[in-house]
Amino acid sequence: MTVLWPGGSVALVQPRVCAAVVIAAVALLLTPVGASAASPVLEFVVPGKSLPVSFTTSGGAVNAEMANFGTLVHCSASHGDGEITGTRSAVSSYVFTGCETQSGSLAGAKCQSNDASSGEITTGSIDAELVYISQARHEVGMLLNPGGGTYIVFECGGESAEGRGPFLSPIAPINKEATSFTATLSSSAFTQTPDEYENGNGEKLKAIPEGQRGSNGWVTTGVQTTITVLSSASGEVKAITAEEVEEGKRQEAIATAAAEKRHEEENAAANKRELASALH
Repeated sequence: MTVLWPGGSVALVQPRVCAAVVIAAVALLLTPVGASAASPVLEFVVPGKSLPVSFTTSGGAVNAEMANFGTLVHCSASHGDGEITGTRSAVSSYVFTGCETQSGSLAGAKCQSNDASSGEITTGSIDAELVYISQARHEVGMLLNPGGGTYIVFECGGESAEGRGPFLSPIAPINKEATSFTATLSSSAFTQTPDEYENGNGEKLKAIPEGQRGSNGWVTTGVQTTITVLSSASGEVKAITAEEVEEGKRQEAIATAAAEKRHEEENAAANKRELASALH
């Protein structure tokens, strides 16, 4: 608006009502998360590189067991290679070496896949998906073989065996740029652990691998090993939970309201100075 004074006029900027901004920010802060639930962030990030990015793997001893059988398959080491193909996807294949049975009726028998050397078990290409095992505990893993089909076939002492179904491998570190990552497979009572993960809505889904020996039925399996993943480029597994995303939005709203308030206070002070100058 314009105010008339002797000898001229002074143009004053109409102050905006910062209370409305503050009220809007408070309303956002008080809005229940469920009303506009944020989605978690979970992705492979490779700064300065485009996907796919290749990697190799190396691992120590491997122990695998099937329920209802006394046979333990032990391999002395493993190696493999693969690619990070998307922000949440990867594909890889593995070779397990020094494999033999260590207990049961087949104790001491060498194990091998078709067309592999004695003591070697190989896999085909295994797809993998980056998932939250638990957002609350900030646990992230790879859901291996999400399609659930057969991923490994071999025999020990002339008896066939194969594995199918999805299974989980927790990985570390997260939210830290690195070229080396650790994937761990654990089991308890012939069952892979953990055996469930969360989808994008936080719902729990099962991931239970199974094995078959000879003509017997399918049973649960458990595998124990630790694998080191060496990436060809430095990258990060970025994992930000839905709660953290929501909190980030709230903090941004607070900062925006504070900045707007400061701006309006500066305008008001400038108006006062201009008015005082006009009066003199």
